[in-house]
Amino acid sequence: MRPGYDPLFLGSKRQVKLPGVTGPVAVLRYLHFTVVMNPARRIAHYVAYNSDGGRQASVPRPRKDPWSADPLLPESLQMNIALLRESPYDRGQLVARTAVCWGEPQMASIANRQAFYWPNVAPQRRLLNQYIWVKVEKWEQQQARE
Repeated sequence: MRPGYDPLFLGSKRQVKLPGVTGPVAVLRYLHFTVVMNPARRIAHYVAYNSDGGRQASVPRPRKDPWSADPLLPESLQMNIALLRESPYDRGQLVARTAVCWGEPQMASIANRQAFYWPNVAPQRRLLNQYIWVKVEKWEQQQARE
């Protein structure tokens, strides 16, 4: 299931389209989100997602992050653990799995799995990823619930 980001999620009067990008691009649609990436650089230009805090589902975080390649994109065009191991960076999710885990339990589970595909990762400094970004994600979750 890969409908991707819905620009009409907030209604027809509040349509939010995906921004354009120049240069190489791969548009990868997932459940509740879309990653627009530069496959030549193996990194996303951006991610756009829909989050419904009122319908958030409880999907347990896996003990070990199940990162894997998106099967619809050649692995040679995606980030991977080997690239990150050779750098001082953490792997940071562009969209938090919790932001897209909403709806029926099966749908939330699918979105959770897709949030761990390599195109949804960006190298982040450890301090940013593990402290600052986590606070932003928690604030965002609170806003979505309200």
